Amino acid sequence: MKLSDRRDLHALLSATVDGTLTEEKTTELAGLLRSDEEVRRFYIRYLDMTAALSDAGPLPAVADRPRGLWAAVGASVAALSLLAAVLLLWVGAGGGPGGGLRNGGGGPVSLVTDAAEATRSLGYVATIVAVSDNTLLNDRPVSTGTRMLPGPCVLRAGTVTVQFDGGARVFFDGPAAFTLRSRRTMAVHRGTFVFRGDQFSESIEIVTPHSVFKNIGTRYAAVVDADGEELHVAEGAVRRTSGPTARSATEEWIAAGAGMRFGAGNGVRESIPIDAALVARPLETASPEVRDDVPVVVDDFRGEEHEIAKLQSGSGWSEAWRSRRGAMRIVRPGLAGPGSVAVRHDGSGKPPGERRSAAHRQFKKPLDLSQDGIHYLRFFVRRGPQPGNDEHRATVVLRARGLSTEEELEQGALIQIMLRKDDAAMVRVADALTRVSFPQSPGETYAVVAKIVSGRTNPEQVLVRLMSADRLADSEEPTEWSVVSESVSTDMVVDQLSLECVSATWIEFGDICIGSTWDSVTKPVRER
Repeated sequence: MKLSDRRDLHALLSATVDGTLTEEKTTELAGLLRSDEEVRRFYIRYLDMTAALSDAGPLPAVADRPRGLWAAVGASVAALSLLAAVLLLWVGAGGGPGGGLRNGGGGPVSLVTDAAEATRSLGYVATIVAVSDNTLLNDRPVSTGTRMLPGPCVLRAGTVTVQFDGGARVFFDGPAAFTLRSRRTMAVHRGTFVFRGDQFSESIEIVTPHSVFKNIGTRYAAVVDADGEELHVAEGAVRRTSGPTARSATEEWIAAGAGMRFGAGNGVRESIPIDAALVARPLETASPEVRDDVPVVVDDFRGEEHEIAKLQSGSGWSEAWRSRRGAMRIVRPGLAGPGSVAVRHDGSGKPPGERRSAAHRQFKKPLDLSQDGIHYLRFFVRRGPQPGNDEHRATVVLRARGLSTEEELEQGALIQIMLRKDDAAMVRVADALTRVSFPQSPGETYAVVAKIVSGRTNPEQVLVRLMSADRLADSEEPTEWSVVSESVSTDMVVDQLSLECVSATWIEFGDICIGSTWDSVTKPVRER
């Protein structure tokens, strides 16, 4: 997004929030939304942030009509109409292709509606962390690890546990119907669910046809149907808001140990015994066994070469390693236990211009990230002490061979996973850069596992987990990741992996694996 567009967008969004946006400016805002994916992402985040900053009470909503983004901030009917008009202009002009799920076995799972299209720019908001053997979500089986975009879902059979990116989990027992709206809001149209959150989780609003529930560090369960709903609170408290209009809305707090039944239309309200068995249901259920535990690309750097250039170790590659910038040497012992080897960059005592090194190798089969799927990349890394303000950067790059750096950024054909000075961990997907602080000890060996979510119609995303290398064996796919990139829409096809170092001291890389499951990249190479 250009700086001038950003300034214009700020002014337009401010006027939207104030309710002073004119018809001419509405058309201008719609034009910006049509023109730029980044503008659309910024637009939705701005509205979502405005809602999150407000303390106004939530308004009730019916199940078959999406609750307006302004409901959370108590905006006027005029503001709602204005927002709808802008979204209609955007969608009608060919806005984003819609919400959905992404798994490794096929296309989008969720249904596509105008509401899902309008919220697509929020990016992924949740992950499926458990399913039963007979789960059918939108008439398709799904697996754990599936990332979820905003959009409606129908659970025909089985069970599913959804974890929001903010930490809270919701377990559904089919049949059920629900809609993800953002990382802090969902609608439950019908069915039975169990909610679990704690003081470290973001609060989640759950909108039903009769109420709006908000947890306060809570474990609770609810049953929602056409006649009303039951609420059973086991821990913490639940704030319930109800009422046919904002003016007549009522609010109450339901504490732990209470059970309540609410009739449709706010007509009945009575205490009932808490259903302890329902609230105690486990949120993790058996998942289909995943048998694909063999990586498609692997390299342990074994061979007769003393430098990485011309080394032909491993499998899944179409050529030997190439290295024209600086020498990366093969050293022992390596990072993957006894008998392993590693690749070492050493800039000690060298002038600044010689403190860089890089090596590149092409895959036998490109990774087509324009198609639906999930890929996992794992490598070991160890860095020496950081001298002064040195960059001290270790980077693994997935890219399209033959493109310049400028062309990579322009075409969005680039994924970088980077550890650098000041304990920073960074991920770049196309032109979107995400940075977090992650304490790292000099001389410690770390396992880095990246989960790459790709899609034909939905955006791409990279999730990265850093852990001590001795914790990798027998580990399970995490529900919380060290770094989560932005969701970026690209048609990326990568066919090359690069190792890049910039440091006045030493950096080492160990075994590299690429596979389709967590297990396929977390077993030590020597055990295959």
